[in-house]
Amino acid sequence: MARLRIIIGLGICILIAVFVVQSISEARRTDRTNNLLEDSDRIRRMSPEERRRYFEDMAAKRREQRQIEREDRQRRLQVERENRVKQAQRDADKRSDEAIKQALGTTEEQWKVIEPKFKRVRTLMREARVSIAPISYSAAGSSGGGGRASSGGGTGRYGGAAGAGSGAGGGGGAFGGGSAGSGVKAGGDWTPLRETNSEDSRSWSRSGWRWSRPSASKSPGKLTKGEKICEELLDLLQDKGANPEAIRQRVDALRNIRKEAEAELVKAQKELREVLTAREEATFVLMGWLN
Repeated sequence: MARLRIIIGLGICILIAVFVVQSISEARRTDRTNNLLEDSDRIRRMSPEERRRYFEDMAAKRREQRQIEREDRQRRLQVERENRVKQAQRDADKRSDEAIKQALGTTEEQWKVIEPKFKRVRTLMREARVSIAPISYSAAGSSGGGGRASSGGGTGRYGGAAGAGSGAGGGGGAFGGGSAGSGVKAGGDWTPLRETNSEDSRSWSRSGWRWSRPSASKSPGKLTKGEKICEELLDLLQDKGANPEAIRQRVDALRNIRKEAEAELVKAQKELREVLTAREEATFVLMGWLN
């Protein structure tokens, strides 16, 4: 009997909840309908000039709202891109560190001493060769199926098995992507795609390229000084009417940035050598981390 009363009570509570929700929804619909009727009546009472200004204001507000939403969406996408690039770089460095540790044959205790000095060398080596490299894209497939997109970027002087890359240009290709039937943007211009189509094989291939700008994966406030100068120089080079003196100044600034990092790199490499055995030092020289 008690269980029956509980079930009946729960049923009554559910019915009351449903009734309340329906009442609230109905009230909201009524309010919206009333507001629409009031707005419609107010618009009818307007003069032609007032009506014109009213609709212009409404259109301006909608454009402003769309712009706000667009900027918010772009900010979210930028943050997502930065996080993806950072995570990819962390993963690449982690794999590289593990491979180097295995190649050196060090114990965990020895690696704890070597690792911070090696990471300092790696960071300075990237800064010493900060650059922007072109990335190529290609896609190929049959006319009846999907294509495959690929991209690649130069790894520069310090690439290879160690996975160092070359500053801004080293790993850029890993995050690009070309697609069949679309252009690839290079700087501010579209790079033309090349297409070949054979009547016998009914196959096609397309390719394009772009500059791997650091700002494509970083917000302006997170660019290093060297990366900013690289982008400024690239902007000047893409401007056919740029002042040659301005180009020369940016080139000198970039060389100075690299020179400063090279000087710090020499000190960091010396500190790394001090904690290495002869065999470990030879291994780092072989991999290109030490001269």
